[in-house]
Amino acid sequence: MLGAIIGDIVGSTYEVLEIKALQESPSKKRSYEDRIQILSSKTPLFNKNSSFTDDSILTISIASAILKNEDYESSLRLFGNNELSKGLDRYGRLPFSPGFVKWLKKEKVGDSLGNGGAMRISSIALYFDTLEEVLEETKKATIPSHNSVEAIIGAQAVSTAIYLASHHKSKEEIKNTISSLFSYNLQFDLNTLQHEYRFTSKTSNSVPQAIYCFLISDSFENALRISLSIGGDSDTIAAITCAISEAYYGIPSDLKEQALTYLTPSYRSIVQDFYEEITLKKALSLVDIKDQYFLNYMKTHTKKYNIPEETGIWGCFITKDDDNLIQEVKIIVPNIINEKTLLINIHEYTHAYEIYKRLGTIYDFNDIEEEQKARNNEDLYLKKRVIN
Repeated sequence: MLGAIIGDIVGSTYEVLEIKALQESPSKKRSYEDRIQILSSKTPLFNKNSSFTDDSILTISIASAILKNEDYESSLRLFGNNELSKGLDRYGRLPFSPGFVKWLKKEKVGDSLGNGGAMRISSIALYFDTLEEVLEETKKATIPSHNSVEAIIGAQAVSTAIYLASHHKSKEEIKNTISSLFSYNLQFDLNTLQHEYRFTSKTSNSVPQAIYCFLISDSFENALRISLSIGGDSDTIAAITCAISEAYYGIPSDLKEQALTYLTPSYRSIVQDFYEEITLKKALSLVDIKDQYFLNYMKTHTKKYNIPEETGIWGCFITKDDDNLIQEVKIIVPNIINEKTLLINIHEYTHAYEIYKRLGTIYDFNDIEEEQKARNNEDLYLKKRVIN
């Protein structure tokens, strides 16, 4: 997810240059010499004109929908209309494509062939447990504004690549799977792309190129620079390439820190909350708490505090009715900032899960046994995290 945002922010200025060339250059593209300057490590990635664009906004909107267990269309419309109300972006443009603006205003059905579906779905691939879930959720997140076979296939190809990369599959396995499932030809020549590739937002003419840039890279930064060197719809191509690269390589800490400074406080908070969420989800999975219904339930029954650990403000709380039947369970936990706070979360979520399984039944707990289960899960996590 943050990989996509970094690709978007760094690529934003290059997209402007590509569009300008499209409008002014006889060849309808920037020169090869201009494009490949980004390959030099001496060329800064971020500059004073760098900015997040629609790619980041909509990526964050999908992550927000996951965090709140809301439907994707409502979140896309909420974030989209909020940005639209702010007027032109720093480049003097509407924050979204004309077609997406019409969709936001309900003047147009969402049947785009563009790459807007593929650019925004990285959080889905990082969050859900199986490829089948990832494919289904990707489709749900794409359909509202990009309900076309081409756009859905492109978005699913990207989310599949991210999912496979995050599960430690080799580049050869990723390439073969994408080629097989989605009939994508990923046989390009970098030099030819750098010389001849032109701007297009069409999914089938941009998503394969973005995946290819990842496949030939050797690091996150290298993937980012390669993706920008081919030109075209630079911020989106870089967003897609870097979303896959994040899952495969990880992101250098300095790039993470720089990118977050470009986001608004509210957007930065959603990004941070999302990574905390997947950290917790992976930890709970290691102690066999994998019930998605429970995890969704807890999204509205958990209070988090960004507080010093020593204050000890955390716990599990139960609501019962007059017949002593359990009606509700809530927890208070600290934000996950280190291993200790993660263990506290595991402890309280264990208590909550045991109670959740008994909602509607008579409250009858052995506090000593329940506390021991929570402590055992802390120990189990510490053992399994080494193996995994």
